[in-house]
Amino acid sequence: MTYIFEYDIVPGKTAEFFDFMEKEGSKFWTQFEEVEKYEVFSKMGGTPAYEAHVEMSGFEVFNKIRSHPDWDKVAAKTSAYTMNTQRRFLMPVVSYLKAETSSAPHA
Repeated sequence: MTYIFEYDIVPGKTAEFFDFMEKEGSKFWTQFEEVEKYEVFSKMGGTPAYEAHVEMSGFEVFNKIRSHPDWDKVAAKTSAYTMNTQRRFLMPVVSYLKAETSSAPHA
């Protein structure tokens, strides 16, 4: 499951936001062994301008994270740096993997 957090950064707060994310925000999420990764993307088109993805196994992990005592503190700090926030979840349905190619000559 992917938790998606889309946002714009408050004008004039970009450096402060990424400093906060490096020192606190991303560390809050990645402290949980069930979180596979936390990535931030800059979008080329569309709004908001940024999108963060948190990869985890399911809602039970998200609920565990939300019940952590530091959740409100980290959420409040994140909100102070961001605006136009949208949140959603992506649930996998099916994956199509690239077929392996063979170097053997064709008959």
